[in-house]
Amino acid sequence: MTEGDTSAGVSTVEVTFDHDTSQVTSSISGVTFDISETNAGAASPTSVSFDIDASAPSPRKATHYVDSDDGAILEVAFDEDVANAGSLSGDDVVVGFADGTTADLSNSALSIDTTASSGARVVVDTSGNVFTNVRNVTVKNAEDAAGNSLSTTTVDVTFAPSTVAAGDQSAQAYVGANVAFEATQTDVTINFDGNVYNPTRGSGTGSQVYVVDTDGFDTGMINASFSGPGSDASVDMQNLGLTVSADDVTTDDNVTATVEADDIDRAVDAALLDSNDDVVDSTTLTVEATEDATITGTSTLAPGSTFTVVVQSTGDTSPRFYNNPTATVQADGTWNVTVDFSEQSAGDTFSVSAPNGVGADGEVVEAVTETPTDTATPTDTATPTDTATATATDTATATEPDTDTETTTTETPGFGVAVALVALLAAALLAGRREN
Repeated sequence: MTEGDTSAGVSTVEVTFDHDTSQVTSSISGVTFDISETNAGAASPTSVSFDIDASAPSPRKATHYVDSDDGAILEVAFDEDVANAGSLSGDDVVVGFADGTTADLSNSALSIDTTASSGARVVVDTSGNVFTNVRNVTVKNAEDAAGNSLSTTTVDVTFAPSTVAAGDQSAQAYVGANVAFEATQTDVTINFDGNVYNPTRGSGTGSQVYVVDTDGFDTGMINASFSGPGSDASVDMQNLGLTVSADDVTTDDNVTATVEADDIDRAVDAALLDSNDDVVDSTTLTVEATEDATITGTSTLAPGSTFTVVVQSTGDTSPRFYNNPTATVQADGTWNVTVDFSEQSAGDTFSVSAPNGVGADGEVVEAVTETPTDTATPTDTATPTDTATATATDTATATEPDTDTETTTTETPGFGVAVALVALLAAALLAGRREN
């Protein structure tokens, strides 16, 4: 008996035996098989080869982007078919973020898309949320058809702010951002052509996308020709034309970030920097350990607009918690949500976040039982108090020259609790949705 090629976790084993019996049973590397003899009594031995799959499917890349159906997804591409994608649950898939927090499939914002998941492609639906701060995904218990199960494996996630789907001839993207080119099937070859970018690339096994990093590109057209079903696509790479200006501010001033651009349909993130170009830390939001703590903030969305505010434990906080109440913008631009912190202890930490990367850090303090009505009022919980504070005042302007589209002004929904939300000395546009 000899063992042959074992590359890619598949072993080809040659078994030689005499024809004294009509059936031979053998065991190789824990794999048992029967060999039925069809020529018993023959003078010469017979050679039979077997492929033994002893490896589990392993993730080879992960991409977070907005697909052609305008749905935000996290695609995890494996090196072989995953037979139990629809059965993955709980911490079988854990998404990690830049601030150290995580979310798994028990989170209402994450679920396996059993329709889009097929073969070696597993798709996590993010319920319309575009997580610009996603960093990695950890997967376990993915099985192939032979029952080989994946142990815990973590891969980095590539985030693509813009998506160009096969057949899209009018896409726009901005130089410096990742652009996802999406095919209609997995493992496609994409021939790029144009004065900006012109190699040949492939999406690979289990993936429908190839991401192009446009950092350092010139402006101009990128044309893409997809193999297999689908059609050509093109994207016009443009300069963002972001300009930022600010008046002198003191540590007690409020600062507002306003970004203007030509119909780019993107989320905006702004950060206040000090003279050393370091991001100024935000004042920590504090709430009392009560069952009806109120977190408030402000937003420039239209009155009546609603959005989800995620409040979840961080650090060593125990018990862990996750809440996602819905906030409604009032006529004066304010919003508030109520969260139960009664099971928490003083010193527990948490984060508060809303769409488009807006958020703040928080800490639980002891409840003041004699004055319950003062629990987590806007003054106690949402007003920055120390010198690192900024809530927002002046303007950071981003314009696109040489376009005829209507100019709009966008301000990200704000929290009156965090510098991370509002600022001015630096601003960066982060993609919220695919360009149409």
